[in-house]
Amino acid sequence: MIDELELLKKDWKKKEAELPQLSQTEINKMIGGKSRSIVKWILIISILEFTLPQLLYFIPGIKNGWDFYNQIGIKEILVSQSVLMYLVALFFMYLFYKRYKDISVLDNT
Repeated sequence: MIDELELLKKDWKKKEAELPQLSQTEINKMIGGKSRSIVKWILIISILEFTLPQLLYFIPGIKNGWDFYNQIGIKEILVSQSVLMYLVALFFMYLFYKRYKDISVLDNT
């Protein structure tokens, strides 16, 4: 078993010259860039998730859904839930935007 390990070490040393040498700064840039990209996509998806359902109200031919909810007596509950949902969604979008900017600032330094 030790002989096999020694063989692997020797093989690794031979191939080490062919591998690209990266500094700590380059590795940090790659990690920061990936983090920034992930946060950027989460921010974009959250904005789309927030705005796309709102665009449905502009499609011609869709009746006002609030009339149905008013008839069965749950319009007030749905309005309060919708307000809460939008507040939470806006809060998370703010947090993602803030993180995106923080990563952007750290990446430049």
